[in-house]
Amino acid sequence: MKVYKLSLLCIAVFLLSSKNTDAQVPQWADENSRKLKFPDSEWIVSYASEQNRSKEEPSALQAKLIDFASTNLIQSIQTTITAISTANTIEMDNKIHQTFQQASTSASNLKVTGLKNESAYDAKSKTGFAIVYAKRSELSKYYNEVVKRNLTQITEKIAIIMKMVDSNSRDEALRLISECQTLFREAEEAQTLLVAINKTASDDLVKYTDYSKLRGELDQQSSKIRKAENLTIDEAASIIAAELVSQKDKFVAPIKLSYFTFQETGMNSPFSRRMQIALEQKLVASGVNIDNSVNTNQASSSKGTLISGTYWEEGNSVRVVCLARSIETGKPVGSTEAKLSAEKLAQTNLQIKPENFQDAYANMRVFSKGEIEGGDLNVEIWTNKGSNNLIFTEGEHMKLSVRANKECYLRVIYHLADGQKVLLLDNYYISTDKVNKVYELPYEFECSEPFGVETLQLNAQELAFGGLRTQNQDGYEFIVDDMQTILVGTRGMKKVTKNELKAERRVTITTMRN
Repeated sequence: MKVYKLSLLCIAVFLLSSKNTDAQVPQWADENSRKLKFPDSEWIVSYASEQNRSKEEPSALQAKLIDFASTNLIQSIQTTITAISTANTIEMDNKIHQTFQQASTSASNLKVTGLKNESAYDAKSKTGFAIVYAKRSELSKYYNEVVKRNLTQITEKIAIIMKMVDSNSRDEALRLISECQTLFREAEEAQTLLVAINKTASDDLVKYTDYSKLRGELDQQSSKIRKAENLTIDEAASIIAAELVSQKDKFVAPIKLSYFTFQETGMNSPFSRRMQIALEQKLVASGVNIDNSVNTNQASSSKGTLISGTYWEEGNSVRVVCLARSIETGKPVGSTEAKLSAEKLAQTNLQIKPENFQDAYANMRVFSKGEIEGGDLNVEIWTNKGSNNLIFTEGEHMKLSVRANKECYLRVIYHLADGQKVLLLDNYYISTDKVNKVYELPYEFECSEPFGVETLQLNAQELAFGGLRTQNQDGYEFIVDDMQTILVGTRGMKKVTKNELKAERRVTITTMRN
């Protein structure tokens, strides 16, 4: 995305238990006490606090802090999952790593069952506190049971499907195949959480061998009764739409349709856009109303169904995996798959990867190492199209907004598709009167060549950032330093001050021709 002009600019969490106290500072508000009570080897924990400058009702502030701590905890888990998926940061062989990569995409909007929370409000300092936590062993036991239960149910259903295929009971067999696909997605999410919680990927823990065997058996039965291989885009969209429609009794409106992303990268491509258009047309023709409204204020709806997916290169095929998920509960409510012919796809001249994929993926791996996660500082960055799964096409304009929940300094860097890096905001101070308020950056961008994956990087911290070497061009500060120097200068080598607050958020954007 090219600088154009200077102007004057889905995670649901189920909490099993809650404890609320007033008029005191809880012991766990102290970092050392918190670490003693909840050692990292045994617990996953997220803490939040905020002074009540807006004169909110204490109960409302505590509820907001619980939500913030829950969101931060899940983002921390997702950061771990991304690091494992992209950089293979734990020991596992290539086959298991590939299976983990595919499974990890089911956890992109994960829900964590079993979290507990406590909150408190100190009237003297007018400060709210919240902590969200869970014991690793308890979570591990729960999600291990989910994997075992789902694989058992899939085994039983495949046995029934085989009999139905033999008796030519096609419609009922297709219904059970769809149910198996949904069970697979739930098992994948549980497998991913098990790896992130335990930081190990042993087959005994996550049952990858059993999973792969059942996956192959279901594919074999599916191929006998439906043409779901060697397809064109329109054929794949028709099959996916038909099987989603057969499951729509579990969908809750509004129904949103997201772009399908390439493998585990979260990146879009011209194929993503074409597949989304084709699928939306088929769904609408079948009577499914798709909500295309754009959320630009970061307040996501608590109701509805999100249809998303990924696509994977597999030899001479491209496997498209579609997932429908309840926005309210975070649970999968429908799933289906189809295989496109790589040869037929090549004839359309549609790229299935962004133009700068190799460089973008290399940057993704660099970003995932040493990423700042968790913490008591919450920052957000979004565009006029929101912050998730973004595509901007040639000629479209983009605006940016940021927000922080505490006093801090902000730095925003825009990593362009051609490798250039623009320093959009540096040491912008969020003073007391700006906390929790939206700030629009004084820039507007027009999408133009070169196209590909671009990244907005927002960092925040209590202390002012050190300098980066820049060169002014057309009123903008282009960073001269390389990526590693930028990350060290922005994240720091490590946290030096005992209670220093830091936070980081990134938004991935794919730009392309019309």
